[in-house]
Amino acid sequence: MSALTADANIPRRGTPANGITFGYPVAAGEKVFKGSIVGVNAAGSLQRPQTSGTVALVGLSDRTLDNSAGASVSAVAVEAMRGVFKLPVAAASFGNINGTVYAADDGTLYLTNGGTLGFLPFGTIVGIEAGATFVKVTG
Repeated sequence: MSALTADANIPRRGTPANGITFGYPVAAGEKVFKGSIVGVNAAGSLQRPQTSGTVALVGLSDRTLDNSAGASVSAVAVEAMRGVFKLPVAAASFGNINGTVYAADDGTLYLTNGGTLGFLPFGTIVGIEAGATFVKVTG
């Protein structure tokens, strides 16, 4: 997968982690798509992992919100979903179960942090079934 340009319907397995989600306003100049990997900046505003200043990844966006023309954070909060999701992870194998995955952008996960690129950790591979990788997103 690569950076998103449209909504993505990401299959979930089971119930959300602890049944808890958190809502965040979307940062000025950002557009997040439903199903995209999202993070927060130091001010607590939601943004894409590839945006400079992202300090932590918090989940998958529950909806699309376009604040790309906004000069300030959005008035509407977007929930960052947590739980177990079917997500593509490049080169994942059974030996990677319980290993950390890292986000290069809002739609791409890798088994390494990208070295000097410093991808942020996003979750843990909890299973592989019928060729599909399942990632536990704890946010």
